[in-house]
Amino acid sequence: MLTLLGSFSFLSGLFQGGFVVRAEGFSRRAIAQPLRPPQIATTFSKTDIAQQVKSLSVLIQSQAGSGSGVIVQHQGQTYTVVTAAHVVANAIPYTLTLSDEHSYTTSNVKRLAGVDLAIITFTSDRTYPVAGLGSSQGMGEASPVYVAGFPVGTAVITRSVYTFTEGTLTARSSKPFADGYGMVYTNPTLPGMSGGGVFNQIGQLVGIHGRGDVDSKLETSLSNPSIVVKTGFNLGIPVETLVAHGTELGLKLSILPANNPVAASPVDDLIIAATSKAQQGDYNGAIADMSKAIGQSPTASNLYFARANYAISIGRGEDALKDLDRVIQLDPQSESGYWIRGNYRFSLNDKTGAIADLSQVIRLNPNHLQAYAKRAFFYSTQPNPVGAIADYTAILKLDPKNQNAYEMRAMWRTVQSDYKGAFADYSQLIALNPKNVEAYLQRGKIRQAMKDIEGAIADYKAAQKIEPQNKMVYDALAYLEKEKDPVAFNNNRIKTNPKDIEALEKRARDAFTSNNYAQAITDYSSILMIDPKNKSTLSDRANVYVWAKQFNKAIGDYTTLIQLNPQSPEYYSDRAETYGKMGEIEKEIADYQTIARLYHDQKDERNAKSSEDTVERLNIMLKHVADLTERIKKDPQNPWRYWDRGLANSTFKNAKGDFEKAKELFRRQGNMEKVQQCETFIKGIECDLTEISCER
Repeated sequence: MLTLLGSFSFLSGLFQGGFVVRAEGFSRRAIAQPLRPPQIATTFSKTDIAQQVKSLSVLIQSQAGSGSGVIVQHQGQTYTVVTAAHVVANAIPYTLTLSDEHSYTTSNVKRLAGVDLAIITFTSDRTYPVAGLGSSQGMGEASPVYVAGFPVGTAVITRSVYTFTEGTLTARSSKPFADGYGMVYTNPTLPGMSGGGVFNQIGQLVGIHGRGDVDSKLETSLSNPSIVVKTGFNLGIPVETLVAHGTELGLKLSILPANNPVAASPVDDLIIAATSKAQQGDYNGAIADMSKAIGQSPTASNLYFARANYAISIGRGEDALKDLDRVIQLDPQSESGYWIRGNYRFSLNDKTGAIADLSQVIRLNPNHLQAYAKRAFFYSTQPNPVGAIADYTAILKLDPKNQNAYEMRAMWRTVQSDYKGAFADYSQLIALNPKNVEAYLQRGKIRQAMKDIEGAIADYKAAQKIEPQNKMVYDALAYLEKEKDPVAFNNNRIKTNPKDIEALEKRARDAFTSNNYAQAITDYSSILMIDPKNKSTLSDRANVYVWAKQFNKAIGDYTTLIQLNPQSPEYYSDRAETYGKMGEIEKEIADYQTIARLYHDQKDERNAKSSEDTVERLNIMLKHVADLTERIKKDPQNPWRYWDRGLANSTFKNAKGDFEKAKELFRRQGNMEKVQQCETFIKGIECDLTEISCER
């Protein structure tokens, strides 16, 4: 056995400290005998205890979940691990991972009836230390205790990692409660630590951790959905229970009684009863027992704190606030009291009171990151951007790599139009995580606001490289590229997706505006290849055909539109006007007759009358033109005959021909005034034929 001096064995030091654990009936190797002298130190540093306890602790995993355990016995190559029965509740294989990272798969499980304890055994030719047992009966309220185990993985820490937490004993019962629970302690615990060891100040196993702290959630808002409230009470099974039931598990463990046993008080029993009921969801029962405990110990602030938590869990807000007020009254330095009351006040929309309480938490603990973060959130709901920014700045002083703080501070700086500050924060986020798409996107927007368009485009492209399918990034980049060169942007859209109807429509409209009728017709035709019954596109293409003087093709599109919607006077009207430009007056008249009938059917008598008047005017014009034509036949060299028919003829095609003939004959006569007038009419007719302004 090595001495405590120099490179000593810590467990040897513990054995020299005077406790004894005997595994009767096994080899001497399994027996830890007491050594003397007894004056050897009986307390050790937390760091030393943490390291030695780690060597005893076991990660237990299965398809059903994970938990923790402690090695308590070694016989030959067989090791026995004690854990909580609910950790190994299923008849399935379990994988045990030891401190040296070696793993063993076993199904050798024994569970106690009525007590949340079980053992699981494995074989190995490796040597692992065995826990020494210490009496929990020598521990009183506020005695230091340690809990060790392996919390389940999270989104941040994806694997179970050994965790060692410090706390104090709150209560120890004088009798066993449901499932054998009989001790309460304040250590922070997490899911996955069930079955792990509870150790005293010299590293002796004094209990098995069974049930973690009760959580209740305060519903606050959509942006901050819940605040977890903890009582500070965890349940464990005293090691004496394990020793008493050892025979049932095939163990023969014993433990020396405590030198100075501390009797459990009735208050302890009430605390454990309340904690046990709360663990099972019986908050009313827990409140009743805790109220009795408070009656016997009215100045114990932690009891009010626990009762407040139970009240919160069942929505008894007024009772909870009264208890939290009492906690702070009894202990004005209660950081947790201010913390919980502040969060609960916020859930009741008392933002001022909530901020005041969180400020007290920060006063008591200037390094409380969560308090700064929570108060910053409270400030943001007022809204108080200045306060929020100050708190996020405080967080970054404590934690310079806190990405959430940079992100939130950047957001509020943006709200305050502090673009330089926001730019710096987003740059820090990118430095901390070069694949942070949101940071690139937001920094791009900041650059946009600062008129740094090229820089914004560079940020959007960097984000797009990371996430090519991100629509927000695509839209932001598209907007800037569109602003920079809309034509090139639209052409690129069509190149990327030849069936992009929106882009094709845009290019067709732009081409039409630029008198590039061929391109407009091509793009509208491409759209109709994709959607042959697109009425808007058919109408637009027909209109371009008219401007391009391709009247027959325009007639074809208008006829298709009429077939698609035979009850629409609008398409008949468009076709009638086109027939008029072509000189097909009879067909124009036929369409206006149909238009008049449709308006009658729709009870639109005003438009019906207008259409009938058009039919009548066209018929009169036809008769008048016919009369003038007969006069021309009788006097074909008289320019005035052509002049008159040109004025009378609303068929632009024929009218133009009459004015050209009149111009020729007036020139022969030397009547230059009339020649000039004919030229003016001809020019006007050409403009009307294409509906283009003569100044254009």
